[in-house]
Amino acid sequence: NRPADGARGRVERREAAASRPRAPGRGSGDDDMRINVRLFARLRDIVGAGEIARQVPDGATVRGVWDGLTGEFPELDAYRDSVSAAVNADFSRMDAPLGEGDEVAFLPPVSGG
Repeated sequence: NRPADGARGRVERREAAASRPRAPGRGSGDDDMRINVRLFARLRDIVGAGEIARQVPDGATVRGVWDGLTGEFPELDAYRDSVSAAVNADFSRMDAPLGEGDEVAFLPPVSGG
C-alpha cells in the first residue's frame, strides 16, 4: 500500500525538513523555526513579494503566521475570512501546526467561470 508519487514527495519533503539542523542564533529564541511563506495573486501584490521567509516559534500554526502577516501588512486583513491555506502543497486548516522548514501558502478566493 504505497502512497501516490505526489503524496510520497510531500512526505519526503516534510521528513527532510524535520531532519534539517536549525541555524543557531536565528530569530528571537532557540525554539524558533524557519518557514517559507508563499503568497498568490492580490496577496502577493499587497506584500510586494511572492515568497518570504519567516521565523516563528515552535508550536506556531498557519493562523499565527497569517496573523503575523496581517500585523505587518494590514491590508491583508480584508481576506481573513476567505483566504485558503496550504502547508507543503496540501490544503490545510488554519489551526494546523507547522514544523521547521515548512512551506505555507496563502491563496485568495478565486472567481470566474
